[in-house]
Amino acid sequence: MKYVSLPQLTNKPVPTVGVGAMLLAEPLRSTGELMPWDDAIGILHHTFEQGITLVDTADIYAPDASHFGYDERLVGEAVRTWKGGRDSIIVVTKIGITLNVGPDGEDLWGRDGSYDYLMRAAEAEARRRGCIGVQLDTFGYQATSFYRRLGFAVFGELQDHPPGQTRLFMAKRLKADGAVCDGP
Repeated sequence: MKYVSLPQLTNKPVPTVGVGAMLLAEPLRSTGELMPWDDAIGILHHTFEQGITLVDTADIYAPDASHFGYDERLVGEAVRTWKGGRDSIIVVTKIGITLNVGPDGEDLWGRDGSYDYLMRAAEAEARRRGCIGVQLDTFGYQATSFYRRLGFAVFGELQDHPPGQTRLFMAKRLKADGAVCDGP
């Protein structure tokens, strides 16, 4: 297996070959049904055992809009339950393509790359993974007011790091219903 270095993504070596998990969230052509959950996880475990530890997923990889996030949950469970060590797995995802249930139950596809949507999508993914909060850091003085408007609070800062800038650390606690808890 060949590896590349992507220091802006991770300090781990990144395999040049990965697996796309999209088809694990699609109905099987033979039956029209989803592959059984445990079978799909088994396929990913087998892939990891072969040394393919880069996995591509997305929140829109789902059988329909009512199952938004299905593939990410599946990949997350496969990584969590793999006996070979989750630290060797690199999961990449993407957000910004929307999938909603329309007024007549149809799937409505769209795009939204706005900061607000991207933050809502990241927070929704955090909730799906059982997280109780979100932390971030920023150098941008303009970003601070945006994050505060979304319920984040500053819990730390590094002055003159990098030189001439202040690095702010911000946090937001989450509730399962989407409400924001009081305080960081």
